Amino acid sequence: MRKINYRTDMKRVTTLFGFLFLFTAFISAQDIITWNFSLEDAGNGEVNIIAKASVQQGWYMYDTKIPDGGPNPTMIEFDKTTGAEVVGEFQSVDKKATVKYDEIFGMEIGTFTNSVTFAQRLRVTDKGSFSVEGNVRAQACNDQTCTPPLPVDFSFGTSDLPASLTVAGSTSTKETALLLTPAQTETPTDTAEETATPDTPTPLSIADSELLWSPVIEE
Repeated sequence: MRKINYRTDMKRVTTLFGFLFLFTAFISAQDIITWNFSLEDAGNGEVNIIAKASVQQGWYMYDTKIPDGGPNPTMIEFDKTTGAEVVGEFQSVDKKATVKYDEIFGMEIGTFTNSVTFAQRLRVTDKGSFSVEGNVRAQACNDQTCTPPLPVDFSFGTSDLPASLTVAGSTSTKETALLLTPAQTETPTDTAEETATPDTPTPLSIADSELLWSPVIEE
C-alpha cells in the first residue's frame, strides 16, 4: 500500500494553482485592455506610432506619468529601432487623464476609462531600412483588484510607412554634389594691355638693346 505524502501533494497542488492563477491573470489582462496599433504621417519626415487602447467596462487604466510609489504607468518600450529616432514622450493625444484619489494606492492618480489614444513620435532617417519593434505595458484596475502590466507587442516595417511620408533633410544627388563642391574664386579676365608697375623695370628685348648701343656716326 502506497504511503501518502501530504506535504509533497500540497506542494504540487499549490504549484498547479499558481500556474492557473498566472494563466488566468494573463487572459484577463488581455481581455480587459485591447490595443490597436498604426502609423500616421506627422509631417517633416516624422511619423506617430498610434496606440489606441479600449478598456473593459468597470475597469480603468493608468496615465503615462505616475507619482513615485504608485502603480505601473502606461509605457512604451522599444526592442529595435532601425532607420528612425525616437522623438519626445509617449503620451495620450485625444483626452486628458482624469485625476482622482486612488483607494488602492492612497494617492492622486490620473486614469482613463472606455478608450484612449496614445502616440509616440519617430523621426524617420532611412525609409529603406525602417524597422521598429517594441511593446506597450498598461495596468488596469477596478474597485477590487488590478491586472499585471503585461507587454503587448507591435512591429512596423518599410511597407507600413505612410505613402505621403517625405524624409526630412533628404537631398538629391545633384544638390549634394553642389553642396560638397567648394566655392570657386572668380578670376578676372585677361586684358589686352598689361600695366607695368612703376617700381619694376621693364625688361628689354635683344633688338631694343642693339638700338640703344649702336654708335652714332657723324656725316
